[in-house]
Amino acid sequence: MLDIAIIIRTKNESRWINFCLSAIEKQDFSNYKIVIVDNCSNDATLEICKSFDCKIETYSSIDSEYKPGEALNIGIRSLEAKAYVFLSAHCIPKTKNWLNELWIDLYSSNDYAAVYGRQIPMSYSSDQVKRDLALIFSSDSRVQSNDPFFHNANSIIKSEWLKPDLFSNQLSNIEDRDWAAKIIAKKGKIFYSARSEVYHYHGLNHSDNDRLSSTTRIIEEISESYNRDDPKIDNKVGFDYFLSIRHQKNITDYNFQLKQIKFTISKLVKNKLFFVNRDRILISSPDELCDHFKKLFQNMNNEISIKIIPKDLWLSQKWVSIADVMIDSFKKEDLDKKNTNRYICYLDHSYLLRDFKQLDNAVEFLLKNKDISSIIFHEIPTNPLISLEGESQTSINEQLLAPLEVRKKIDLKKINILTGYGTFFYKILLESGEIIGKKSHHISISNPSSGITIRNYDTLSLLLKLKDIDL
Repeated sequence: MLDIAIIIRTKNESRWINFCLSAIEKQDFSNYKIVIVDNCSNDATLEICKSFDCKIETYSSIDSEYKPGEALNIGIRSLEAKAYVFLSAHCIPKTKNWLNELWIDLYSSNDYAAVYGRQIPMSYSSDQVKRDLALIFSSDSRVQSNDPFFHNANSIIKSEWLKPDLFSNQLSNIEDRDWAAKIIAKKGKIFYSARSEVYHYHGLNHSDNDRLSSTTRIIEEISESYNRDDPKIDNKVGFDYFLSIRHQKNITDYNFQLKQIKFTISKLVKNKLFFVNRDRILISSPDELCDHFKKLFQNMNNEISIKIIPKDLWLSQKWVSIADVMIDSFKKEDLDKKNTNRYICYLDHSYLLRDFKQLDNAVEFLLKNKDISSIIFHEIPTNPLISLEGESQTSINEQLLAPLEVRKKIDLKKINILTGYGTFFYKILLESGEIIGKKSHHISISNPSSGITIRNYDTLSLLLKLKDIDL
């Protein structure tokens, strides 16, 4: 018998389902099977699911009103297993231990009927999502003997507690809490596992509401805000420069990126406002490149602080934003706020034509204006795409940091920013999840060509040829 059947409900989920299934495929738990219960998808959802060898069941409501419990019950009946995991198609397990942790926590006590895990927002999730997830899913695990709260977007239930009492076929929502209330009444216990984490872009619902923005900002600023006087950090500004390398299949595939990194750093350290006794260079890198970096920097000034931070494979997934990579790097490095630099600047090493003098200009501006939360570079528009005055400034927000594969359907209000050109973040805000902050400063790049990204030798060769053309 299977240990686990993973039930995922879908309807036109081609945007997320590949990321979700890829993360499941990487789990260190093997005795499981995925069941997709699809509600008449007309996009590429089913084709993607078939490529992952999922068992596919179809669902169509009898009375045309979607009943989530009814769909889940179809998946449960389709496979026999010791336990059933329920995962939203929008949820992406954070680590390869996610499934094993759910399993271990579930069977850590005979009294546990079910376990639900933590849901965390992505750095580019909406204000409502951040607020909801911060309020509901804490960092502390707990046992629930009387509280019937349960959320099956990231959960596992023992078969003997699930059958014959399946989910309600009548409810249009909260079928999970309805089931949990019955279990609590039977003296069963529910365990909340804070360690079994998934990223959830949509959060508890799919709607955004602008009126929640101010409430969300209050929650985010509880940790620490840039306009709060703090003697621990007020004495030192300082800058960390952050670069990141995606995982590649073969070690030779890194060669061009390594040359880009070396070029970027060699240009950066020549800046007038880069100080070796103050500033650091942080590189998020796959483990296999550590020895290569030692050779790469062996002839560089030993006084320059260059720290290589090991990068987990999941951080190279296409749905992960650079803000997520930086935040994860902070956790690994265990930064001490009172001894660290105030700002971090993300440099995509593909901007080989970047005007490094502009980074000096940004540093100078931040040194003179210490209440600034971020600096963002943008392209030179033929017609203004953003206004640097008034309320329109609020249109620059965390969702602009979403990877291209994710933000295709996000309304960007025609803002064309260059995140990797040299975005400066206030580090404490970044760690708290606010990312951009309220006092963002915007700078146009000095030359249109400066914003060109060069990601392979072919593009570089073409640009070099164009440079020699006599017009």
